[in-house]
Amino acid sequence: MGAGRQSKSANIESKLDTNLSAGQVVDLLRDSTVGERRPIEGREGLEGMLRNSNLVDFAWDREHFRGRGRSMTGFHYGCYLSVLAIDKIHQNRGIGR
Repeated sequence: MGAGRQSKSANIESKLDTNLSAGQVVDLLRDSTVGERRPIEGREGLEGMLRNSNLVDFAWDREHFRGRGRSMTGFHYGCYLSVLAIDKIHQNRGIGR
């Protein structure tokens, strides 16, 4: 993951280096529409996805976790965005652009 890159948009702060538990990610997936389409019951699989993705970006509204993007990239040309999860309250506000 990146080394502390942060950007701000409409009170949302994007952070690359954030250690979240699988439980926090499950809560976000449930609060977004992504939980309906992802296997959120297996903690081991979720922990593996967090550990093995080489670019994970987290969106924060002050101290509240609001979104997550999980990607694989070579950091030069292409980037495959596997999951973009934004809680329903913050969807359609530009997070993830």
